[in-house]
Amino acid sequence: MGSDLVSACIFCAAFLLGTESAPLGGASSEMVGAYATYQRLFHETGSQGEDASNITPKFVLIGERWVSPASPGQGAGTPRREVRLRLALAPSHDEQEQRQGFSLPRVGATGTGRFENLALLYRQPIGGKDSLELAFVRRSHQATDLVHAGEGSPRSSVERSLAAERQDIALGWRRRFSGAELGAMGRYVTVEGRHRTAGTFHHANGGLLGAGIEGRVARGRWKAAVSAERSSGDLDVLEESDGALQRRFNSRGTLDAYSAAVGLAGEKTDVWFSVTFDRSKLPFVAVSLLGSEQRFFDSSYHPESESRETIWDLSIRRAISPGVRARLMLRAVFGDEEVRLTDRTGLLAPLTLRVRRGGDTGGGYDLLDEVGLPQVSIGLGLEFRITGSP
Repeated sequence: MGSDLVSACIFCAAFLLGTESAPLGGASSEMVGAYATYQRLFHETGSQGEDASNITPKFVLIGERWVSPASPGQGAGTPRREVRLRLALAPSHDEQEQRQGFSLPRVGATGTGRFENLALLYRQPIGGKDSLELAFVRRSHQATDLVHAGEGSPRSSVERSLAAERQDIALGWRRRFSGAELGAMGRYVTVEGRHRTAGTFHHANGGLLGAGIEGRVARGRWKAAVSAERSSGDLDVLEESDGALQRRFNSRGTLDAYSAAVGLAGEKTDVWFSVTFDRSKLPFVAVSLLGSEQRFFDSSYHPESESRETIWDLSIRRAISPGVRARLMLRAVFGDEEVRLTDRTGLLAPLTLRVRRGGDTGGGYDLLDEVGLPQVSIGLGLEFRITGSP
């Protein structure tokens, strides 16, 4: 879909070698404005208290694209030759609150940050039916928060810095058939998470090796696609905190994603809809920290985060002139996360936090309270043909 560049999720599946609606011929430009949310919610055991955190970036995306279409009837819409560059930048607001009923002393935080996302794609034809493909995607978030604990005044406060980054590089091969195509790729993913306060420091980074496959078909105006990808490897982890010695060790990280999509190309309107099941297991939490996690980190606990999310994407593109397309992008994400905490000193019992990825309705809606409100991305954009014919 490409909407991953205007999503607040850093470690979700990255758009690499596929495509959605058929691109404008020749050279084209795009501009997108988007709003996104990233939310985490934890209900404290044995009380009515809620611990909620969120990030709200506002993206501006610009892109350039040069394409040569495949021969008529060959493949399922992916260009024969393509060069594409997309850059998405966003300021963000961070907020965390432990609401009434949470055990004292309550912890809260507020701060600002920025997203810096980039995607590059190069597709080179090899013969009449094949293409060699190379892609790079970088998604990065950095934030500085002021964390405070306690009630009333005075309250203790400390500055916290957070950083999270994922970079994907993929090399693939695509084979086109009559009304269908099949692609495969090898990929290398680097991930990094960092959390620092005056008394606690967590840093994990390293590379994951992986692979992915994709199949696409086209029948008349209809198109469909399925894809799967997996990456795994050992990450280097360094942790420090007051009252505990420095500790360095390796921990396994994995990233999985499985997607299915369907599209309809009308005379003036194209619609593309996809569902992605995304799963990650990483030895850190570095985005939208909860107050509970901050307290446990300060007490020498080490986190292992395992998340499962379902991502629903909808893209609608409308021709408003022969060389201009307007585009609406919608994304809703439902999910949950387990944060398993183990004590580095061996003195405290292990704990598990069950975290909802998404917001709370505030009660009164039984069905919605069970599912929760989704994380969302909403984008509006324009695509302009610069050279070439329709």
